[in-house]
Amino acid sequence: MATDPAPAPADETPHAPRRRSGAAEILVAGVVAAFLFSAFLLVPVIGAVALPFAAVPAVRMTHRRGPGAGLASSLVAAGLLLGLGLAASGAAEAATGAFFAAAATALPAMAAAAVRRGVSPSRAYLGLCVAGFAFLGGGLLARSAAG
Repeated sequence: MATDPAPAPADETPHAPRRRSGAAEILVAGVVAAFLFSAFLLVPVIGAVALPFAAVPAVRMTHRRGPGAGLASSLVAAGLLLGLGLAASGAAEAATGAFFAAAATALPAMAAAAVRRGVSPSRAYLGLCVAGFAFLGGGLLARSAAG
């Protein structure tokens, strides 16, 4: 029984990714992060599940394009939430929500940037936990001091 020889593989070298500015990708990541964070604020039960995923687009951008792109997508999300907050409530509430959204999406992105630079993932996660604890503790202290 004769078998046909396997065809010779075509050029199997992967294509180099297209190097664009990534502005559209950053914008989409920011919009998705803003949607997930606003789901946390608007939907009682399901929103609590959406909060941990709010930083995923910024972390993905950090891994793909570097820490600048991750921070940019975090700032896009914060800007969108600031605009929505200004339209729906006062300036103080909008600024507080935007700041919290920026911190909640930027801190994990910076931990991913540290891992990208070669820091141990365990140390980066520990740093993320310490930074989150300091951020949350500082916010609660400032809130209690305000009245």
